[in-house]
Amino acid sequence: SYSFCTLLVKMCSSSDSKTLPPGNALVGFLFVVFSHIQVYYMWFSLSEESGHLWIPNAANLQRFGDAFMEKATPDLRSCTVYMIYFMGQLFLAMVMPGLKMKGLPVDELKGKRLDYLCNGYLCFYFSLALIGAAHFYGIYDIVDLATNFGRYLTITVLWGDITSLYWMSRGKKTTQSWWYDFFMGRILNPRVGIVDIKMVAEARWSWLTLFLITTSQAVKHYRQYGNVSNELCFMLMAHWLYANACAKGEHFIVTTYDMVSEQYGFMLNFWNICGVPFVYCFSSVYLGNMAPMNYNITYLYGILYLAVYWVWDVANYQKNDLRLARQGEVEARKRRLFPVLPWSVLENPKVLPTPKGDLLIDGFYQYGRKIHYTMDISKAFLWGAVTHFTAFLPFFYLCFFAPFIFHRYLRDDQRCAKKYGEHWDLYKKAVPYVFIPYVF
Repeated sequence: SYSFCTLLVKMCSSSDSKTLPPGNALVGFLFVVFSHIQVYYMWFSLSEESGHLWIPNAANLQRFGDAFMEKATPDLRSCTVYMIYFMGQLFLAMVMPGLKMKGLPVDELKGKRLDYLCNGYLCFYFSLALIGAAHFYGIYDIVDLATNFGRYLTITVLWGDITSLYWMSRGKKTTQSWWYDFFMGRILNPRVGIVDIKMVAEARWSWLTLFLITTSQAVKHYRQYGNVSNELCFMLMAHWLYANACAKGEHFIVTTYDMVSEQYGFMLNFWNICGVPFVYCFSSVYLGNMAPMNYNITYLYGILYLAVYWVWDVANYQKNDLRLARQGEVEARKRRLFPVLPWSVLENPKVLPTPKGDLLIDGFYQYGRKIHYTMDISKAFLWGAVTHFTAFLPFFYLCFFAPFIFHRYLRDDQRCAKKYGEHWDLYKKAVPYVFIPYVF
């Protein structure tokens, strides 16, 4: 579920938190600025340019200002709705029943293992039921999210900035650069009681909001045209599968190294509150603003997507289940949430034993060391392709994401070569391909 956010964090992080990598303070500053420009550039494209690229010249910036004042300034109602939703997710994370787990030992806490309550799956479907009931009984019309898309975007931008500053104030200074600390974060485990904010942001606020945006576009389409286009049905399926996967696999996040090593700053906070839902939804909003196309090739895209999703879901499950087994998480391994896909659990998987831990050479990982990244890139491509190549911006996420994936692979290869030594060479001989089996 980390996707682009964690990839960028890892690119800019330093093994020594006191040593600032050259140029990274500037990178942090520029990316904070770029993040704000990007979300509004894409909003204006959807709102006024039919989803196409536009040049920010004087005339268009004037049009942007007029459109912003008319369509993207928050009002009391939209602020109230969003805060009820945001705080509601936090409240549900506190009170809903779920699997209780221990995280990895935290060095900053002298090896203490924090408690986690994994109730994301129940919270996800309870939230959908509650919002569905509110829509059905006329308490809240889900189409409001589509109609006032710009207002909700601005609210999440402001809230992402405010909460990033808040969590920064709760942590300790890590470098000599204020901007770098703001960007990367000063706090490792932001928590409200048992609720880990990092986990809620990455698995709930982000993907549930994205799915709700897509749902609002589908309902709007149905009201306007009497049906939901094949293309929007595809996006509904795609975003539901992703949001559901993050909820059902929440217990896998707990024991990842990221939870005890990555600071929580603007990059993770802003992009999970605002960036993920309001950038990744581009194809959904683009299609929602168009008359139904209903091209037959959309069925082929749907079949391809299900195949890609199966490999992605199963590969991640195989890897994470092995990690849980090695960490003795018996109860967590018993968890089976819909959909439970064939071949998810490997019985007696083949591994390459090393002094630093076992390396999986079975399941889908016998075919590619980063096979899950290949599926991530494939999904990003299909999210764009379902718009039938009528504009470039639906492919923005793909173009943005793929280079970071490749850079992450290069960094991982260097890091693992250092960590595992000669065993890493043996692993690369056992699994010679990275992204595409028998090709690369």
